[in-house]
Amino acid sequence: MHFEGAHGTVTEQSSSIVKKIFRQQEDYTCELAILSRLEGISRVTQMVGSDNSTLSIYLEHGGTSLLDLMESNDIPDLSFFFSEMVTALSALHELGIVHGDVKPDNMLWDGATVRFCDFGHARFVTRRSEEHTSE
Repeated sequence: MHFEGAHGTVTEQSSSIVKKIFRQQEDYTCELAILSRLEGISRVTQMVGSDNSTLSIYLEHGGTSLLDLMESNDIPDLSFFFSEMVTALSALHELGIVHGDVKPDNMLWDGATVRFCDFGHARFVTRRSEEHTSE
């Protein structure tokens, strides 16, 4: 596996690890912060290491993308799959993170759950508190 993304290059290091090399320090720093916040969350690919000197992040290989499943006509039950996708997005939103690039290529199926990958467009958000007044 090797492909060029919007923020860098992704290559397979082994059957279980991929390496993402960033073009710009700002993109690397932002995605590193997001992935650090998502440590231990089962609905996202987990970071297993990073290298500041090469602007690289090492990630677990999270499964087969929905895009690949669609191209091979090997999609699991769609209602179950999309229920899993909503659960995964909800887990991100509860942590104050918006993925920002939800598409079939960034949703991975590991045979049991949907997991999100590629947090290059993700951002931290804060909720606005609405003031209620009574008259």
